[in-house]
Amino acid sequence: MISIVHIPEGIARNIVECIYYNYSADFNITDITAPMLNPEIFFSFGSSFKIGEFLFSQKNCSHSAVFGHHHIAPTVQSKGEHKTMGILLKPWAINLLTFVDGRKIKSATIESKLFALGNLFSKQQSVFKELNAQDALLQLETLFTDKVVFAEQSPTFETIYKLVDNMALSEKNINHLVELSGVSAKTFIGVFKKNMQVSPLRFIHYKAILASTASLKYSNMPIVKIALDNGFYDQSHYNKIFKSFFKISPNAYRQMYQNG
Repeated sequence: MISIVHIPEGIARNIVECIYYNYSADFNITDITAPMLNPEIFFSFGSSFKIGEFLFSQKNCSHSAVFGHHHIAPTVQSKGEHKTMGILLKPWAINLLTFVDGRKIKSATIESKLFALGNLFSKQQSVFKELNAQDALLQLETLFTDKVVFAEQSPTFETIYKLVDNMALSEKNINHLVELSGVSAKTFIGVFKKNMQVSPLRFIHYKAILASTASLKYSNMPIVKIALDNGFYDQSHYNKIFKSFFKISPNAYRQMYQNG
């Protein structure tokens, strides 16, 4: 697999996590990808690639999509030639989207913003199909920066996000973060959820669950220890939160990877 990841410079870094390109002449896999809070502009030009219910293939000529947040881990399947590329956005990016291709977004809903962005990139999918990796990444970044405009992030959210992002699950004290932020509990939770599409506690659970997956995949550490090391009350608490993101238990997830 050839994988290239590009981190943009300048103001785009506040909106874009990365721009990426992947290629393999033959890549056959069925897997469960991690849940993801980052919206994604996605292209697939290979033989067949399926993520959740979305199928990209040469047969149906569907090659592009804009995904919102994958709150629950989707299944992915790749068959044959694999060629994917896209832009992984910051979790709050869609909330700040204001103009697409010179047109102001009239509705403030996430769905309308995703639809407008999807229309722009679906019209351009043929441009990228035959390009090599470097040219494809360059043109994708140019199209994005030229055609899409975002509002500035509010200082209030930036303060709240940093507080939540730096909090470990084991601390379990959202009220303390509210005090540090200087805003009310209602504002704290409302501003965070508006930008991230999840509550502060759900985001902290999300980070803790993702941090735990490497131990499930690559070690024989007892699951109860993995749970406690990542800040959960006990194994039962860990199992419940894990299943809410992956739809299977931690033990089933481990067996899927370790037993092939």
